[in-house]
Amino acid sequence: GKSSSGTDYGQHQFKEQRDAVLEMYPSHIITPDITTMPLEDPVKRPDLWMPRQDDESDEYFPKASDVGRFMRLPRDELMELLPEGMGGELPRDIMLIKSRQRDLGIMLRKVTLEIMRQLQCLRDKPSFQHARGWLLDGKKGSGKSGVLNYIVCWARLNGWLVVYEPLLSRYNREIAEIKRSNAGLYIQNEFSQQFLERTSIRNREFFEQMPVDMSVYGRKALDGNDLNFTRRLYAPLIEKAVNKEIVLKFGEDIDLEHLTAEQIEYKLERMAHYRRDVKIPSMTTPLPEPGTLWDIVDFALDNQAYACQAVYELFEQLKVGMVSAGGKEGEPQR
Repeated sequence: GKSSSGTDYGQHQFKEQRDAVLEMYPSHIITPDITTMPLEDPVKRPDLWMPRQDDESDEYFPKASDVGRFMRLPRDELMELLPEGMGGELPRDIMLIKSRQRDLGIMLRKVTLEIMRQLQCLRDKPSFQHARGWLLDGKKGSGKSGVLNYIVCWARLNGWLVVYEPLLSRYNREIAEIKRSNAGLYIQNEFSQQFLERTSIRNREFFEQMPVDMSVYGRKALDGNDLNFTRRLYAPLIEKAVNKEIVLKFGEDIDLEHLTAEQIEYKLERMAHYRRDVKIPSMTTPLPEPGTLWDIVDFALDNQAYACQAVYELFEQLKVGMVSAGGKEGEPQR
């Protein structure tokens, strides 16, 4: 009898505790009903959103007083502006937002506004175009990727050509086939091809409009090194082979350090012959005359062996083809 009484008392205590928990934390709060959840909660401080257009219906350029406010972007538009991916913790922050239809915001920071103004100077004032760029430094979590996300979105909304790689750490973590060139550089064609594929998603229209400067095209080898430098790597091998021929022709007692005029002429002739025979692999052989930058990118997407060289060729073309402040109307800004 005592055992039964003790069991009843324990069940009674458990029921009271359960009722107390349900009273303090109703089940609909602990496990909300998805069908009754609001699709979007009203913004408590709507003044934090920056306008998208100014009074003249142009893209709004923020002022110093806008620092701390947010550029409002629908989710679909954000994906279109950043097809390569989002840098930093922005993807995680988006996942934490319960609404899948609510617009997103990227904060305008002081350094973001400074870089935007400097980019405008590079575009509008030729005297500023000697600048090579800026280094954005800071500890993890300081907002570097947030600055880049904002600038990339702003630049693309204003018609700029932007080459953006948000996940550099993947080149350290992921495994791919790596080859070492004679110059000591590493050739990573698989990563290069993936980079070109992501870059072309947003920039293909620009690449199709930009002609190839043939005076620059073909200066790079497969590893990205200068083609003439790569040729010079074979000079010691050529000289060694020619010296053997000289010894066979003029005898083993010949002094290779003090050659006669006849021997020097023979040596130069044989070295020139070997140099002509040296063939440096290059994409200029299968693709001798590309018309536009897209031809280079498209060729590399179909031929992975030339992807690394294609990346270097692409950037060399972008360097020489940069549009100055006096460029033609309608041409892309870079």
